[in-house]
Amino acid sequence: KAMKLRDNIPNKITPDRIRESIVQIFPITVIPFVPSIGYLYSFLTNMGYSYESANIEDQSNGKTGSSISSQTFSFEHLFISDDLKMKVQIRPGSITFNCIEEYLGWTDYSRRINELMKVLYDNKIVTNVHRIGVRYISEFPDADLFSKLEFDYQCPPFSDTDNIRRFTIEKRHEESRIILNLLQEKAEESELPARIDLDVINEGLKLESYDAFFSKLEETHDLEKRFFFSTLTEDFVNSLNPEY
Repeated sequence: KAMKLRDNIPNKITPDRIRESIVQIFPITVIPFVPSIGYLYSFLTNMGYSYESANIEDQSNGKTGSSISSQTFSFEHLFISDDLKMKVQIRPGSITFNCIEEYLGWTDYSRRINELMKVLYDNKIVTNVHRIGVRYISEFPDADLFSKLEFDYQCPPFSDTDNIRRFTIEKRHEESRIILNLLQEKAEESELPARIDLDVINEGLKLESYDAFFSKLEETHDLEKRFFFSTLTEDFVNSLNPEY
């Protein structure tokens, strides 16, 4: 059977099962990357972040004998919130927001994201956002995840002796790209938690104002949440202590 998006989904489950949360923004800036770091440093430190590191990673894949002119480098600047709950990674062309350890909940998480983005729009550092990605990785200890799915998938049947089960699907939903990864691993001594890795990407955007960005970020998160709960059977969702 095909999966249908549910309209009636929980506001939350307890515990939230979220192992990692990633929101990635791809802005267009009016100034080059290197000088923009000075502005970002000022804005983020005023918001209660500390500058942690600047990593320079060689992207030549370790090829020996490669000339300097053929090497490419990735620059990453890392900021950590003073309450140790959020990190912000700055790379050329992207800003990534991650919760550290415990998930903050979308209200607080999005507030921190929007706080920075509003300042960047208001100060005309960012003039446009052309891509937004919202990704959550959730874990389900002691669950046979592949028996809890709301849809049928065409692949060989699994046996009890299979050590690794993986399933990946990518599809379009209106203007969004959805990437769903399911993973269940069995180690010799213990079974690792099953994982749902769900990424919702909106690209080809032209968000030239903060209000447009705010609306699209909320829309992307809401779609990710609907897909997550629609992936699972209603009985399994009801076992996760949902609150509506």
